[in-house]
Amino acid sequence: MIAAEEIVLLTEQEAAQLRRQSVRTLQAERIKGAGCPFVKMGRTVRYRRSDVVDFINSRIASSTGEAGARAATDQAGADGVPVHPETPAFKAWLERAEMINATRLLKLLQHSMATGEPALLSSEYPLALPGRPEVQP
Repeated sequence: MIAAEEIVLLTEQEAAQLRRQSVRTLQAERIKGAGCPFVKMGRTVRYRRSDVVDFINSRIASSTGEAGARAATDQAGADGVPVHPETPAFKAWLERAEMINATRLLKLLQHSMATGEPALLSSEYPLALPGRPEVQP
């Protein structure tokens, strides 16, 4: 926990400005359960500055493959979101899973490709993303 005197709360507009994105993007992320953690007080939404900075830092990538895999997770959002084999998000997950040899995730994605059914990606699988430890086979 951060000491009360160190908490700096930002409005939606300030958080969007810090991220160089639109307020609408932040609102859409909240609906999907993705994006920065936020503070809800009544009808008011605020973002802790430290959370916004942490969110930005967690998106640093050294290749477009890493950035694509992260974007795929952001698009998937909450647990159990179906991702269809023909989508760019699915391809990004597959590329990353192959890169780190994430066995369980690869099996899930390969089954989805074979059946044509969407893969249900859950919070277990973002561990396969850049900057995270490899998933256990």
